[in-house]
Amino acid sequence: QQWTSITAEQESHFKEFRDRRWRIEKDVVRTDRLYPFYEDETNITMLNDILLTYSFYNFDLGYCQGMGDLLSPLLMLLQDEVDAFWAFACVMDSLGGNFNRDENAMQWQLTAIG
Repeated sequence: QQWTSITAEQESHFKEFRDRRWRIEKDVVRTDRLYPFYEDETNITMLNDILLTYSFYNFDLGYCQGMGDLLSPLLMLLQDEVDAFWAFACVMDSLGGNFNRDENAMQWQLTAIG
């Protein structure tokens, strides 16, 4: 979680970090909120932290809406931040192309089934 060491001063000069954190915080509060697992704020924080950590782990891809929907069931199942992070990273190794802004992977898949 290298992002936890970013100071307020550094953050003020790091627009990409501020943008990612804002998008993640906005999406996390809407992810699977009907499940009892997320009645505990600690689990919401874990979901947020894993997504923010992943956005630094795979900096080129960053964060896109929908990633929390993939991570959430992993976190509920594993109930461990580190294990859920690595499981999510493996899922994203396979599905990450679907989140690229150019949508090339998604277009290729649609062409393959069409």
